[in-house]
Amino acid sequence: MKTNSSLVSRRRMLLAALQGTGALLLSGCEDLFNRLHRNKKVLSVLESVEGGNYRLLPSATRRDKLAQEFTEADISKYFKPNGNPPPL
Repeated sequence: MKTNSSLVSRRRMLLAALQGTGALLLSGCEDLFNRLHRNKKVLSVLESVEGGNYRLLPSATRRDKLAQEFTEADISKYFKPNGNPPPL
């Protein structure tokens, strides 16, 4: 009978191998995403679906759970530094 330590190490090794494979596969996707982002047909499909998403989202969640949206007039021209200001 095998011990639990050998099962755990096999599981960890398998998990690490799967994570490594996933990272390698996703590392090559940047070119694909860049080409899709430049494709006008893909952009038009995404823009057409965006309106439905805005209509569906409030019905799927409570009104007070969505992030507050601001107009451009609400945005301050001056932002105080948070923490240490940049050197002069």
